[in-house]
Amino acid sequence: MKLEENSQRQTVVTMFRTVPLGAVALLLVLLVPGGSWGTPTGGPHLWLSTDPRQFDEGGAGYVGDADDPWLDESYVTQGTPFTLYLYHALKSGEPATDIQLLVVVHEGESGVVTVGTTEVTSFPGVALPPQYGGGNHGVYDDPPGTHDGRYAVVPLGFDLEPQASAAVRISWYGFSEVHFDAISSNGFWNPPSHDATGTRTPVPEPSTWLLWGVGLGGYGFWKRRKKRKTDAE
Repeated sequence: MKLEENSQRQTVVTMFRTVPLGAVALLLVLLVPGGSWGTPTGGPHLWLSTDPRQFDEGGAGYVGDADDPWLDESYVTQGTPFTLYLYHALKSGEPATDIQLLVVVHEGESGVVTVGTTEVTSFPGVALPPQYGGGNHGVYDDPPGTHDGRYAVVPLGFDLEPQASAAVRISWYGFSEVHFDAISSNGFWNPPSHDATGTRTPVPEPSTWLLWGVGLGGYGFWKRRKKRKTDAE
């Protein structure tokens, strides 16, 4: 009986020794849960802004809530040309290398977007590039049929070290809106709350909304008071 058990153990050891190490490694990877295939590794640390002094959410030009998803949680500008600022938000770690800009327009519109000295007139991109982890956030047509955004990828030709920033001059015409996101070749990208959009639609400043609300409230109070006075007479 012991001879049979020893023989079986020897067979198992021999089989294990003959399995290639690559196959063993692959088996271990498949057995370990929590893998995230295709997810950018750098993370959401490339922030965009139209204001050099504000990279945190809520800075100048920031629209926190809007019916138009292209403007929602975005730094918005009506100016053209304007300066787009990019910021590597990590305090330490690896640089964001080979930074590229995703320039998004509405399908069916035509015009020109100039990034630095590069003129862009063709926007063939539909599905999100694998380096971008921010989701379609109401702009990209991914999954197909959800939105009408079409994009071009424009290499900016520089890297960013942690806590460093850079500026790119942008101009555009012909489009109703132009949306901007950023990616790097080593997996950095901007979160949906730190993107930028150029628009032709007037976007009231928060102070304008406040004055508008105060005005409506005052008018309503005056109307009610006048009605009570008329009823009393």
